[in-house]
Amino acid sequence: MHPGPSGNPMRCLIHIVLILLMFAFSSCHIGRYFVWNFADIKDYQRFPQTEIPGKVNPPPLPQNETALHLLLPYRTKHLSVDNFLIQSRTTSLLILHKDSLIFEWYADGFDSLSLMPSFSVAKSVVSTLIGIAASEGDIPGLDTPAFPFLPPGMHPSLKAVHFRHLLDMEAGLNFREAYHSPFSPMAKFYYGRKLENYVRKLRVEEEPGKGFEYQSASTQLAGIALSNALGMPFESYLTEKVWKPAGMGAATWNRDRDGGSLKFFCCLNATSRDFLRFGKLFANQGRAGNIQVIPEEWVKEVIQGEAQFRDSQGYLYHLGWRQTPEGGIFAKGVLGQYIYIHPEDQMVIVRTGKSAKKLDWGRIFAGLREDLIRP
Repeated sequence: MHPGPSGNPMRCLIHIVLILLMFAFSSCHIGRYFVWNFADIKDYQRFPQTEIPGKVNPPPLPQNETALHLLLPYRTKHLSVDNFLIQSRTTSLLILHKDSLIFEWYADGFDSLSLMPSFSVAKSVVSTLIGIAASEGDIPGLDTPAFPFLPPGMHPSLKAVHFRHLLDMEAGLNFREAYHSPFSPMAKFYYGRKLENYVRKLRVEEEPGKGFEYQSASTQLAGIALSNALGMPFESYLTEKVWKPAGMGAATWNRDRDGGSLKFFCCLNATSRDFLRFGKLFANQGRAGNIQVIPEEWVKEVIQGEAQFRDSQGYLYHLGWRQTPEGGIFAKGVLGQYIYIHPEDQMVIVRTGKSAKKLDWGRIFAGLREDLIRP
């Protein structure tokens, strides 16, 4: 081998490898998978973004600071709140009780202005917009086919899929939610730059409504169908119907490429306070002040509606939300992004993080709630 200008064969080899990696990175999702590896909280900066306009100066949240003198379970021991949050790789934890922000904590390098990626918390936002659209007659209803609103050329087996199937993860699609393989459909959806091509390969392989399988492709189809039914960009509808009426600041939503497909299944990025404001809508029967942002009937259905199936942690899954035994609901993202709501106690908890650390955060939030409301 010719050593190259540096006279160092190893350096030459490294340059060749880097060139090959750059080619793979630019040409296909597999290169980006290996370069970026597993999803992390900086990913939203790597993918193209669409702005979600909001209030220039979001109204402040009333504050009533409460010290949390609690010990929280972490593996085989109990830790103080601050130590627990640090050990669990939490980046923010906010607690709202009866419309007052009683606790707000950020890890080093983050604050109330930091955009936080939501990952699959975005699924609950898509579900909410479909609920609004169904209530206002922009889509025929949850128990009607989504197929008429999908792009031309989709597989005819999708004619059996209703909006409810997509939101309840009962669509029975040929899609596996595998995060650790660069060849999985999930890797193509997340890292790929031709999302519309991957969507066109979807088809039904199990009868819809007969079983639960968590599939990000279901939310992608739901978002596409909603946008086409509305005849307007999804981000415009989100801004008009939820973001501005609820007093939220600017946010972003990622696309697969510049001018490409919105990634409905994963990629809303906002401040923790704005995720708290979103949860607050469900704690207040869909209202922001005197404005009915989300139909009250939809909020009741999400919280009280009967679910057929449970997720991998045993939580009932209904319309893009998990229901908890103590009467709460939560939205969940892959690295431990959460919006937990207990409507009866008017409590909302937002947690963002670099990892979920294999903890049952639903139980942790339930414990926090119980300690805070206990006389």
